[in-house]
Amino acid sequence: MITKKTIISIGTDRNLFSPDSTVVKRQLDYASALNKEVKIIVFSLKKHNFQPKNIADNLTIYPTNSFGRLFYIWDAIIIAKSIAKDRKIVLVSAQDPFEAGLSALFVSKILKCPLHIQIHTDLHSLYFRINFLNRLRLFLSKLVISRAQHIRVVSNRIKENLQTNFRSLPTVSVLPIYVNLRQLKNQKPNNYFRKKYQQFDFVILWAGRLEQEKNPLLAIRAMSLIASAQLKVCLVMVGQGRLAKKISQKIKLMDNVFLEPWQDNLPSCLKAVDAYLSTSWYEGYGLTIAEAAAVGCPIISTDAGLAGSILIDGQEALICQPGDATCLAAKICSLVKNQKLRQRLTTEARDKILCFSQTKEEFIKEYAKDINQASVR
Repeated sequence: MITKKTIISIGTDRNLFSPDSTVVKRQLDYASALNKEVKIIVFSLKKHNFQPKNIADNLTIYPTNSFGRLFYIWDAIIIAKSIAKDRKIVLVSAQDPFEAGLSALFVSKILKCPLHIQIHTDLHSLYFRINFLNRLRLFLSKLVISRAQHIRVVSNRIKENLQTNFRSLPTVSVLPIYVNLRQLKNQKPNNYFRKKYQQFDFVILWAGRLEQEKNPLLAIRAMSLIASAQLKVCLVMVGQGRLAKKISQKIKLMDNVFLEPWQDNLPSCLKAVDAYLSTSWYEGYGLTIAEAAAVGCPIISTDAGLAGSILIDGQEALICQPGDATCLAAKICSLVKNQKLRQRLTTEARDKILCFSQTKEEFIKEYAKDINQASVR
């Protein structure tokens, strides 16, 4: 007899197989608040050698262990059907509207249950289509989103773009990524970069994945443009990714740009530097921008995520169009030369971002409410 009410979630986050990761702790909190069984299927390859893991009585993680990426969707469907044999599946949720979303769509049709889609990136940004794979994903997302019963997005920017691009939509809820912004306000500064690059009067931090969508090469171009301004300013780039080698080669001949490995406690580094620079082509939310605002670090950014939608140019941050190195260079120079501007931006950004702060308990309650509402036909 099938009695257990179960939610199936499909995604790509392999950190779920690291028992001490923040992702696991977050999912445990979600599962507890939902008061249902949660079964998470994670796209993975056979070479990763992951095993199904019972994290708690009501939370289990299943790897697809696929032979290749082309088999992710098929393998996820097989696992979902196996889970459903002795359980009542009340909802299928996907962590993105792309490959995971397509898998979830097939599963929801097979099991005849509602489909819940989560969107963490601004897929309708013009810059999202900069490569063929993203153009293909955009096509997939149209199929998935139009057939979902409930959608959760992480920003109003994404919601507004969905409303512009679809004639009709199901319920769309806005629930940002959780971070305790009020706690960050009292973060102790980590002066490592300040001490290491003490020969400079002004230290700017760039942090993120060294990938095309984050456009780290734009930061380097902007710094090359201010070299003639005779300002003692440096850029410290923190991160890792496929562009690391290319970036290392480009900065060899520069004396004001440095590449550093990822830092675990980034907010403490942000609190110690003079400014934060973000160069993304597009963002869903922009977690590091929110953290920078909360700790009181002045922000220079391209118009993506929070920057340009919540934090307005000239009011809480200095904003340029994506790809505009000349604008970024000018904004950097104006920030370096104007202490009053830095102080005003810092105060205004912190005040505004803290208005959106939630406690962990409030966020989990909202998340559980969103999922439970989606599971009701």
